[in-house]
Amino acid sequence: MIKANRLLAFVLPTLLVAASAVPATADSTSVSNPPSTYVNANFGPPNPLFNFYRSRTTLDFDSATADVFARRSASAVRLSVSANADPYENSAAYSAYDIGRVNAGPGSLTSVTVQPESLFLSGTAHWAMNLWFDADQNGEYFVWQQNSPDHLLTLGGDQYSIGPCKSNPIQPPCEPQGDGTITIGPNTPLFIIPGCPGNTTTLAIINAGGCASIPANTPVAMWVGIDIANGTVGSGRAEIGTRGCRSSHGEGDAEGSDGHQHHAKFGGSDCDNSNSSVEDVDNNGHDFQSTSVESSTFSEDATGETVTMVGAGLDNGMPVTFTLVVTDVGVLGPSIYTLALSDGRTFVGTFINGDIALE
Repeated sequence: MIKANRLLAFVLPTLLVAASAVPATADSTSVSNPPSTYVNANFGPPNPLFNFYRSRTTLDFDSATADVFARRSASAVRLSVSANADPYENSAAYSAYDIGRVNAGPGSLTSVTVQPESLFLSGTAHWAMNLWFDADQNGEYFVWQQNSPDHLLTLGGDQYSIGPCKSNPIQPPCEPQGDGTITIGPNTPLFIIPGCPGNTTTLAIINAGGCASIPANTPVAMWVGIDIANGTVGSGRAEIGTRGCRSSHGEGDAEGSDGHQHHAKFGGSDCDNSNSSVEDVDNNGHDFQSTSVESSTFSEDATGETVTMVGAGLDNGMPVTFTLVVTDVGVLGPSIYTLALSDGRTFVGTFINGDIALE
């Protein structure tokens, strides 16, 4: 991570008090577990100014007093780092580029969250999130020596901010580890940004044009990972799913258990169900329309990919709750369709035509 650990520990307690007075604002654009662009690591002596690296695949460093590992795939990131009084900062992390834009009007980024599938921390290791800003808007974050792996040369015309952290045991100002979910919201304090009042800011202030060093429509990247300060003892490891938001949509005719033909239409997302819906009309006079979708959950096993949608609706005008399960079995056969309503009406069948997609 690009930072000075001693400075972070010194300034955060004071700055938290001042930043907490910023009024709350409503989210307009939120990002959760964004797909990785690079894995990153701090390791060893400066090269020449920073000991910070990036790779599209894997970083693996070790010495007598430190070990750093970071690997990315299309759907996950695995991180591991340990240090035993190593003289240099050590970290293992991933970065997600262009997750949104700030100071960009109603579409500005207001929240980013990462929830790891697993997280272990001990000693001085802490789990942290930073934001990077492509302030010169040249399509790159900072200046890198292209190599294998790339290493950081300078910040160029860009900016970065230090966000929240979690630790176990608790190391103020870090919060307790919990399940590891870490978020930068509209009013989360962000530190050490030249051009912002007191070198401290929030996304709300940036989006209001309150930081001279971050111009309009600036692209944003996220860094999240495990960091261990130089000269200390700690270890940590994490697994993060980074497939991003999943969505499903489909429309077609289905036949099955009740002897009738159904025309079904559905669409759902595991990030935002405000526009999700389910419709089912059969040739026997039954008409179901969802009025709200509480959740859309995706799973995979040997039989295929499945989306399960749960919510409320109207069955021939009468209020009911529903559970819809659609399984795409790929080349093994037609997609399986199950709709169960709380009034006792249930349909289990397969699609005979139409378009079904679980993405």
